[in-house]
Amino acid sequence: MKSVQKKIVGLLKVLAMIVAGVLLGAILITLVYCIPVNQTNAQKSIDSLEGEGWYPSATQLKSSLDTYFHSYLPGVLDGATDGLMLAKATRQIEGNPLWEAMNMEGYTYYWHGYVVILRVLLLFMDYEQFRFLNCILQLMMMFFVAHFIWEKKGQRYALALLTSYFLMMPMAMFLSLQFSWIFYIAMALSLLICYRHTWFTEKRIPYIFVIAGMLTSFLDLLTYPLYTWAFPLFLLILLSEDGQKALNYVKTVFVSGLCWILGYAGMWFGKWALAGWIVHRNVIQEAWKEVLFRSGSEESLNLIARLEALYDNWKHYEYPLYTALLAIWLTWFIYKSLNGKTQIVRQEKNGAYLLITLSSFVWYFVLANHTLGHHFFTYRIWGVAITGILFLLCGSITTCKDNCSGRDRIYTFCKWGILCILAVMLTLTAREDVSVLNGNVEYQEIELPKGEQIEEEFLPSFPRVKNFAMGIRTESVKGQCIIEIRDDEKTLYELNWKLAELADTEYVQVPVDWNFKRDSNYRIVIHLEENEGPVYLRFTKDNVNPMLELGVAKIGGDIISGQLTSGIVYSYRPLSKYTLLFLTISWLGLLTALSFEVEQIVMWVFHRLKRNTGKT
Repeated sequence: MKSVQKKIVGLLKVLAMIVAGVLLGAILITLVYCIPVNQTNAQKSIDSLEGEGWYPSATQLKSSLDTYFHSYLPGVLDGATDGLMLAKATRQIEGNPLWEAMNMEGYTYYWHGYVVILRVLLLFMDYEQFRFLNCILQLMMMFFVAHFIWEKKGQRYALALLTSYFLMMPMAMFLSLQFSWIFYIAMALSLLICYRHTWFTEKRIPYIFVIAGMLTSFLDLLTYPLYTWAFPLFLLILLSEDGQKALNYVKTVFVSGLCWILGYAGMWFGKWALAGWIVHRNVIQEAWKEVLFRSGSEESLNLIARLEALYDNWKHYEYPLYTALLAIWLTWFIYKSLNGKTQIVRQEKNGAYLLITLSSFVWYFVLANHTLGHHFFTYRIWGVAITGILFLLCGSITTCKDNCSGRDRIYTFCKWGILCILAVMLTLTAREDVSVLNGNVEYQEIELPKGEQIEEEFLPSFPRVKNFAMGIRTESVKGQCIIEIRDDEKTLYELNWKLAELADTEYVQVPVDWNFKRDSNYRIVIHLEENEGPVYLRFTKDNVNPMLELGVAKIGGDIISGQLTSGIVYSYRPLSKYTLLFLTISWLGLLTALSFEVEQIVMWVFHRLKRNTGKT
């Protein structure tokens, strides 16, 4: 009974903290909006940002939507969101500051708490000076955390921390407002854990992580928020007293995680409720639509699309220097496991490290829409998994009292062989998008008469097609355009486009799931049904920039000089040998981490069965 009462009291305290945090957040933003803007620093900041463009690279400060935003380079900056932050922080408030603080011009469901810091800083410095300050502060904070861990736990853990930090592309975080807030929350809490570790008792831990979640919601615009829970928690478990039962560490993970979620979600909901009351709109409904959209629920994202979110974000680590760092760590661990002087022993903290690691997978899977569209910064959430696996590997290496037996080394060697085979097999299941198109050229429009059909030879380069696009224009508001994929006279797949839905477009792209045999010829057949107005299909002129997949096109037996303007997206295994090597290294690292717990479970089951057999 007393334990139930304690839990109820604890929950009420958490709710009180969230309510207090919501009110304090609203007050702080309102007060800071009463401070006048330093117009000189504001204009310098905006000019500096506009000179770089929306999505420059940290290593080359010029903007390119195609080269950087759509790339897997690790150093892409989010100049567009930095511009948004500067605009919010430098607004001239003419009306009610409380109303302005809650409304935030269309981004009502975010707190935008960063304006409390930025508006004050911009009184004394501009955007470029902030970047310099950012660089110094971030390096100092990381140095003090790594130095403390080096002193207390040894160099391998400190190097693991520094590796995970380097893989987040520090240069980009120095230069970006958008990427900095999460780092500061995580590092501030990490420093407290390092230098005031004894203060983090079992009773205090839940409330501390509630505050961490609230601060994350207040300052961040959904970049890599999981980091503010996971990174400090890794250090908390690392510095915890050794020798405890594994269940105690796992309990810390669950309790801190639940409390972080309560603080994070509670602070969000508090903003929606308070803002709705102040601005007289149903902000809760607006925000919930955004939640459903970002989670992919509105699009009904299937399992494959959600797994693509994991893969697209992980591809940022294919960057050569990143791959080299990961390969060095894996090589070191394999060497330590086989050299005869050290051995691999499962530690009680491994289960906790692995649970935190798996939280990255859950985040990408649940928020698939957001992480697919913003992978150029959400890839940093994988930093949680990388840190967890590195900590697990570092803790599992112990010195042999005597040289390890030959039998143990043979067992370890065989284990590595099995893991390598599994890693290669899993690598071969990977699929990437291979896009081909012929539409970036001049085109001609061919009218498709009613009762006629256009046929074109189709030779797919890869077995599976996941997207199909075609140039089409119509003035008809009735009828359908039927697109068939035929094998001889047999219709394999059919698309039925309602012409009324194509009135405002000239290029239609739709998801499909077409599977073909290798090196086989097919036909694309297009015809109309029940149309009233003309329908025009777009063809390239004189086969300029031809698509290898498409052959001769005919209408009513007459050959058309050009190809149907099309775009095809295949799903196929990676074509680059380097990518295959990178994925094999990745799978091997993950399987190694998982093998400790799998082996423990197998041994537990084996001993239970053996004991039960002995009793009978």
